[in-house]
Amino acid sequence: MKKFNTEIKRLERLDRKIDEKDAKIKNLKTENTMLIDKIEHKNTKIEELTVYEILVKNESIIPVEIVEKFVAKQRPPICEDFSNEEKRM
Repeated sequence: MKKFNTEIKRLERLDRKIDEKDAKIKNLKTENTMLIDKIEHKNTKIEELTVYEILVKNESIIPVEIVEKFVAKQRPPICEDFSNEEKRM
């Protein structure tokens, strides 16, 4: 009977360790997901800035419709004539 109780306690300790490791894994997955989201957000911002710079440098040859569509999607808002360009860069 004593061996049986000892084995039960050992299994309970192992079960707690498994639960702790599962919780750590879950936390790591959450942290990884958050980091991936941040990276994707920064990549999007870099892409937006790149397009913005292209539009600013070539505004005289790019059709107005393209500029208007781009400007409408920007946060924070920008002027169609790029007069607030310095504030964004």
